[in-house]
Amino acid sequence: SAACSLSSLKGAKPVVVPNTLLVLVRSISRDSVPAEAAGILLADESGEMNGSLHPSALSDNPGAIVPGSALAIKGAVVLSLAAHSHVLIVGSASLLYAVPP
Repeated sequence: SAACSLSSLKGAKPVVVPNTLLVLVRSISRDSVPAEAAGILLADESGEMNGSLHPSALSDNPGAIVPGSALAIKGAVVLSLAAHSHVLIVGSASLLYAVPP
């Protein structure tokens, strides 16, 4: 199936990533509590989007999700909190691949 882009996911209601989304991790921030989701900034050729990475996605891919990593995502949900505020929710089931830099 064809890949999609971050800009195509920015809508007015929750959207499920229909095709494979290929992104680069620009930054990641984690609290010291392992059970908490990590905040991530993702980018592709169409722009950037904030995301939330479920703790299981991190524990299932130890050391693979760091700034500069490439991710293949499918089936993640995009929440549009406001007209210009979108968050990609990434869990283990929606993370197909994580390739460190």
